[in-house]
Amino acid sequence: PFSGMPLIDTGTDNSAEQQYQILHQVRSTLLSDRVICIGQQLPSGKLASPSSVISFEMLSIEADYVLVEADGSKMLPLKYPNAAEPVIPENTDEIIVVCGLNAIGQQAKDVCHRLDEVKACLGIRDDTVITAAHVQKLVTDGYAGYNAVANVTHFGCWTHMKRKWHEAMPKGATVQTSKAAVGY
Repeated sequence: PFSGMPLIDTGTDNSAEQQYQILHQVRSTLLSDRVICIGQQLPSGKLASPSSVISFEMLSIEADYVLVEADGSKMLPLKYPNAAEPVIPENTDEIIVVCGLNAIGQQAKDVCHRLDEVKACLGIRDDTVITAAHVQKLVTDGYAGYNAVANVTHFGCWTHMKRKWHEAMPKGATVQTSKAAVGY
C-alpha cells in the first residue's frame, strides 16, 4: 500500500484466535511504528477493508487515529461517489474528503471518475476545464456521506458560501421575495 509502512494483513479467517492475533500484532507494531496499514491484501495487490473479525471500533481503541480510505477513484483525482459511498464506519466522528488538485486546468473527461455524475453535479460538459470552484462544489455538494454521520461539521469555503447566497438571494430579489429572508 505505502512504501515502508508496516502492513497487517487480516486475511479472511474470522475466528476468535485470528482476532486475538491481529489485535496483538496491531499493539506490538504500534509500539515501534507510529503509522500502520491494516486490511486484506488482495491478489491484485490492492488492499481491501480488514476482515470482519476486526472492527473499526476495536482499532480505534488501539490507535489514536484510525483513517479509513472509504472508496476508490480509479486513480483519477476527482470522483462522484455512488449511492453506497463513502463507506463510513459507525463510530466515525470526522470525515475528510480528499481529492487531487491536479485536476484543475484539465478537461473533466480526463480527470473525473463517474464522469456522468460529476457533469450532472457541476452542470458541465466532457470538455469543460476543471476550476477550483468545480472542485469546491464537488466535495461539498457531491458527498452525501456527510449526512450519514451524527454531529458532523460541514467544512465549506467562501466560494461555496457565496454561491449558496446568490442562489438564495438572486439579482433583483428583495428580502420579501428571496429564500434568504428565511435566515433573518
